[in-house]
This record gives sequence, structure tokens and C-alpha cells, in this order.
Amino acid sequence: MSEIPEHTFNYEQIVKQTDKALLLEIEGIEVWIPKSQVLSHDEDQMEMTIPGWLAKDKDLI
Repeated sequence: MSEIPEHTFNYEQIVKQTDKALLLEIEGIEVWIPKSQVLSHDEDQMEMTIPGWLAKDKDLI
């Protein structure tokens, strides 16, 4: 199985934000995402892209 290079997903809301991370509500579950790992973020569409390894680690895929 090959490594997933990146993963794009939608979220419901940004619950909390710090200097280094975002707490997102994704499908009713709160997940911390380090800002340093955000590859792209469209706040209007509530869509974010992160590395595949992080998405797998956070059980998003």
C-alpha cells in the first residue's frame, strides 16, 4: 500500500485556535491540527488539506 501524499476534508467549525494549532469539529468529533501541517485552508468553504500521514494519525482516513 502506498503512502497517501495529502488529504483534503471539510469541517463544521473551528472550535478553538492557538498560535500553533486549530481545534476543528469534523463530523461531530473535535480534532487538533497543527498549523505547521496545514497545506491549504479555505475558510469560506471550510475545507483543509493536510499531509496523508497526519490524516491517518488523526483517524480522518
